Amino acid sequence: MYHAEALKEPTEASQIWFEPHLSQAVKRAPIYLQYESNHFSLIDKDGVTIKRLLGNHSPMQLVTDAQMWDVIIPQGKVYTHSLSLNRTLAGLVIRGDGTLSSDTIEANFVVI
Repeated sequence: MYHAEALKEPTEASQIWFEPHLSQAVKRAPIYLQYESNHFSLIDKDGVTIKRLLGNHSPMQLVTDAQMWDVIIPQGKVYTHSLSLNRTLAGLVIRGDGTLSSDTIEANFVVI
């Protein structure tokens, strides 16, 4: 497989390659889909902006059970996300600083 991209400034992009069942994926025809930012709806929850990238109410559909959000938390705001049993949560901080906590861990982060 070969893959290359050229982006022009100013650009912010997110790309994820996610295939937990490769043996099934090779049986499907490959496709390419591109989505613009305005294809995704925004939800305001107590001053926090949430864009659902994968999962319910997203134009992007996968054959596996995964969800992804772009969450913008302004300074001084708090965002709480409930996680269902037997689910895993991963986070990527693009910019900013704050504290991430759960029932089992707490971590401070600063992005430069």
